[in-house]
Amino acid sequence: SCIFGVKSVSTVLYTSNIPNGKIVQVNESCNLIDPSKPVFFMTHGFLANSLNYNFPNFASLLSKKDYTVFSLDWSNAACYNRVTATMNLLEYPLAVRNTPEVGTYLASYVKSLIDTCDVPLKNITFMGHSLGAHVSAFAAKDLQKSGYGKIPLLITTDPAYPLFMFSNCEGRLCKKDAERVVVFHTSAAGIQKSIGHLDLWFNNGLSQPACGGNYYI
Repeated sequence: SCIFGVKSVSTVLYTSNIPNGKIVQVNESCNLIDPSKPVFFMTHGFLANSLNYNFPNFASLLSKKDYTVFSLDWSNAACYNRVTATMNLLEYPLAVRNTPEVGTYLASYVKSLIDTCDVPLKNITFMGHSLGAHVSAFAAKDLQKSGYGKIPLLITTDPAYPLFMFSNCEGRLCKKDAERVVVFHTSAAGIQKSIGHLDLWFNNGLSQPACGGNYYI
């Protein structure tokens, strides 16, 4: 079953000097990054890990453009490596339950970069897919509540719809979470309404026939 909480969360760092990524602890990050460079935090979704989809390729490309990229891996809490489709669906609520705590973990990591590594909040962007969109949102809310302010930009793809459809702004991604929230709608598994400052809909936000059959939420 899914692990509850953040005991096994890890973070993979990509920079121009580490284009293939390296698992790092927050206390060693300062020695590996340039605080003046833009920083992206990428967060995967349900049934995924930091190596799924095109996350590593995208992170590597950004690092070659001199961006710093942290890819959050919360795969054990996101029910990665479940055996059957039925088991996947049954464990989805467990992954949903983990999202606020994973968001708190992400916010704590960012606070450490700000307080210890002198990374300004204005340099930080969050990017999240599926449940990772809500994880990013919870992290952004935490930063605001803690007095750090709003991150400038939060980019999400298909923020997960099931078990979030009736949540208010405190319980899901919404436009209050950042100065600018951009939402890409490509799958019926994502929230089917405009919830950002900019919402982009591809093929009515339902499916992308040329992209295969991956509909993980």
